[in-house]
Amino acid sequence: ELAVRRLRRSGCTTIDLRSGPRDIIEQMSDMGPEDALLAFGFRTMPRHLGVVLDIATEKAAAIVAITDVLTPEIARPDARILSASRGRAGSYQTLTVPLTIVEALSVAVATLCPERATDALDRVDALAKRFEQNSSHRSPSQPSGKAKGG
Repeated sequence: ELAVRRLRRSGCTTIDLRSGPRDIIEQMSDMGPEDALLAFGFRTMPRHLGVVLDIATEKAAAIVAITDVLTPEIARPDARILSASRGRAGSYQTLTVPLTIVEALSVAVATLCPERATDALDRVDALAKRFEQNSSHRSPSQPSGKAKGG
């Protein structure tokens, strides 16, 4: 979820593939060589990860996998696999390492396309200001007075 939000703020169109197979199929149908798949797998691999990676490979999309479990299932010829240890199995495992990688990736994406990132942040900022203004006073569609029947 953090990666989706950070990349969207950098002007990237993001699709969250944590849903069921039908949603994944529909969302990946337009994937192409100009796209990238960012996959996460910790402790165990997500159920459909192998198929998702196969589809991304067939569509010539870039693949970046962040994992603490290096398995043959995630190996693809052109995939970039970032191993992110979160501590020993059975102990309390931290998210600090994978979160740091996500932050670094989002900064790298913004650095590669600074105009797109700046434009996206400006759009978000403009909408945030509208929300702030609207919350400081009642909107015209909001009824005045107390609700009846309570």
